[in-house]
Amino acid sequence: MHDGLAQTLSYTKLTVGQAALEMEMGHLDQAMGTLERINSGLDQTIEDTRRAIASLQEQGRWTRTSKSSLPAWRKNSHRMVHR
Repeated sequence: MHDGLAQTLSYTKLTVGQAALEMEMGHLDQAMGTLERINSGLDQTIEDTRRAIASLQEQGRWTRTSKSSLPAWRKNSHRMVHR
């Protein structure tokens, strides 16, 4: 993951504070709108994070598979060269 997740969490924290102020001031409609934006943004962030994790897991599988098959490849390529 990269700094995007940390930025999103920081933005969310600030925006929750904004919603709290709006509620204290009695601007409940504004606060509801702010909370809806937060919820929507978090939904997108969760989706993006899951996608990033899945991508990293796939890369790890490929790397492990490649590394584990390297000795067999070396052995077989050695046979081909010496035929």
